Amino acid sequence: MKINCEKIYEELLEDDYKKEEVIELSCKMLRMLKHFDEGTYNRISLKMHVLKYGKHFCENMAKEAVECMKHFDGSYGEHWSVEQTTNLATQNNINTNKWDWYYLLNMLYSDAGNVFKNDIRTYVDFAKAVYLNDVDGEEGKIFDEYIAKNYIIY
Repeated sequence: MKINCEKIYEELLEDDYKKEEVIELSCKMLRMLKHFDEGTYNRISLKMHVLKYGKHFCENMAKEAVECMKHFDGSYGEHWSVEQTTNLATQNNINTNKWDWYYLLNMLYSDAGNVFKNDIRTYVDFAKAVYLNDVDGEEGKIFDEYIAKNYIIY
């Protein structure tokens, strides 16, 4: 006899009490999967992230990504805080996900700081032209580029 897990899963999610247990079991299965098949684990985790946040950074992902950045001068991590990048967005009438913007400005400093130097206007104008106002760019371009560079998903 074959068990129809999908049907049982759907039925269990209808019961609030059992729903908590199903979530707990699902998390346990994901943790186990990570040890046996990291590629599948990464694909599932990324799919869950996109379901929750869309193709945008959340606070945790943005901070982790920025923390790992190696800058042109050999230093690592955050150059601008989220408060600084949020203020820049406000001053420049930029309405985008604050964690995407935080990641983007720090990434530009990391990759092009030796060219842009300390000219904030250049960072903002470049970010707007290449990432935010790209006429053939898609929603989530910043997130998609990060995923393409940093996740191995087959």
